[in-house]
Amino acid sequence: MIVLASMHDEKYQELATETWDNNKVLYAEQHGYGYLAKTEDFYGFEPGFEKIAFLIDILDNYPDTDWIWWTGSDGLVMNFNTTVEEKTAAVPDAHIIMSADFNFKINADSMLVRNSPEARAWLQDIMDNIEEYSRKTYKEQQFMLDTLDKYADIVKLMPQNFM
Repeated sequence: MIVLASMHDEKYQELATETWDNNKVLYAEQHGYGYLAKTEDFYGFEPGFEKIAFLIDILDNYPDTDWIWWTGSDGLVMNFNTTVEEKTAAVPDAHIIMSADFNFKINADSMLVRNSPEARAWLQDIMDNIEEYSRKTYKEQQFMLDTLDKYADIVKLMPQNFM
């Protein structure tokens, strides 16, 4: 099973109506994917770490999930014909698939996360380092950047248009 996941609070509800309800949910339904948006009962972390905690919860609570496509509340699916299966098949040895954007080596606002021990260990490593990285400018993304070499076997960076 593939799950699209996102989160937003009431401040972003108007945006999420367009990007989630009227876009990503329709995409997920078209392809038979599950979808989960966290809108309450947040964990109390910085937003990037909230995302990581939510991904761990999805993997724990939905064990039949093969891949999660995490999408930030401000992104849109631009091509309804492309499937998550096509993306993951293109990088078969990946456990985490991300891309860069115009100003950063990675953009963790749209990423694919495999339900594997390797991906779970990566997510947990991020959370285990929350105290140190919550003080850094780029938070969880700084951890991802700092550990690219350590996780080079499982984290695959693709061109921006891939995602």
